[in-house]
Amino acid sequence: MNVPLTPLRFLRYANDQFRNKIGVVCGSERFTYSQTSDRCSRLAGALAAVGAQPGDRVAFLSTNCHRLLEAYYGVLEAECVLLPLNIRLSAQELGWTAGTLFPQSSKKVARAINAASNNRPIVMLANLSGFDGSPESMRRLQLEYGAEIGRAVVNFRGPIVFCVVSRYHGGAYVVFSRALNEQLEVVALEGTYASVIGGAPAAGVVFASEVEARTRKDPRLQALEQSIAKANKEEQSRLRAQSNELFRVIHSENLGVMAEEFDRIHNVHRALKVGALNKIIPPANLRPYLIDAIQRGIATEEELEVERLGGDHVRNNLVALGKAHDTAKAS
Repeated sequence: MNVPLTPLRFLRYANDQFRNKIGVVCGSERFTYSQTSDRCSRLAGALAAVGAQPGDRVAFLSTNCHRLLEAYYGVLEAECVLLPLNIRLSAQELGWTAGTLFPQSSKKVARAINAASNNRPIVMLANLSGFDGSPESMRRLQLEYGAEIGRAVVNFRGPIVFCVVSRYHGGAYVVFSRALNEQLEVVALEGTYASVIGGAPAAGVVFASEVEARTRKDPRLQALEQSIAKANKEEQSRLRAQSNELFRVIHSENLGVMAEEFDRIHNVHRALKVGALNKIIPPANLRPYLIDAIQRGIATEEELEVERLGGDHVRNNLVALGKAHDTAKAS
């Protein structure tokens, strides 16, 4: 019997065989396989009830908890496509959703590159906001696995094309650098972003003081501060609470504005200018460009292989001559 091995099949099998056993542990919460299967089915039903159609993309903003696990099954059961959102991105950057490499993901990428070396070409369509820098990821050898990607790129033999389709930041900007391998072509689609740090992290960390200064100078906040100074003590308490809430709103707005300003400067055109990219291409030209890049890469690798074999041939002849000379001297 031919049974397709799909994620939904795994869940249904677990529900059939181990329905009353604990299948999910999330903090203090525990769910059996039966409960998990039921929650996933109810999520699928809820999506259908609000009008989700087969093939629709379902964005999901959540921490790494049981709800995200249920989304991976429930969204599939609704015949939709799950799009998990990075909770570390600002509202503006979520419009250009970028993935984050976690330790195990980094390890798998390095292994995949090593496995393809001297075997087959690699084409990577990249949408990366960098490596996860949480303490948990650091404890799980994030830096080491990230470095393994760089090592794999350095050692890779064959055509390798890295194409930015949305964002390209952080550690990913370093480990897929053109400087690591002369066969590596790094290109980007028009309208994408490429820099060592993204706009949102830059606004939140590098330019934090500037964002706060802009927020405090906002006319809306200054007007409210003047009202607080004129109000009686009872009214001041209420207005201060209102001021704190307004500060958070305006601060968030300024984070977005600063992020946009940063991205306008550190766009792919700047990356091209400083040599981080080979070229920028229109989206309509992506397929023909990739085909041409691979064909050129194969031709280049064949030329390099001939040179390597030629060098080996010369070395072998020298070794043979040396042995013959030693034999002649001995005789």
